[in-house]
Amino acid sequence: MPIRKKKPLVGLDIGSHSIKLVEIVHSKRGRILQNFGVIHTPPGAIQEGSIKDQEGVASAIKRLYKNLRVRNSNVAVSLSGYSEIAKKITLEMMEESKI
Repeated sequence: MPIRKKKPLVGLDIGSHSIKLVEIVHSKRGRILQNFGVIHTPPGAIQEGSIKDQEGVASAIKRLYKNLRVRNSNVAVSLSGYSEIAKKITLEMMEESKI
């Protein structure tokens, strides 16, 4: 089985006050922070954990990408807040398409 090179990864944190972006690359020494930036979330765009102004948030993310000259679209996201539920489950071995 050939060893695949790990792609650089972008971490994106969309908050009610700011949007944070990190770009991480994999090297022989481990993970390296290549890029980092923060931009203010448009006023009123996120209220009570819900995005009310999708275009405004998308525009802010695009500006952040442009300002940092990030070309990577391999993005990791996570969900948090009172309206999200995470639960650990155990599954039998099966093909990915069946999951």
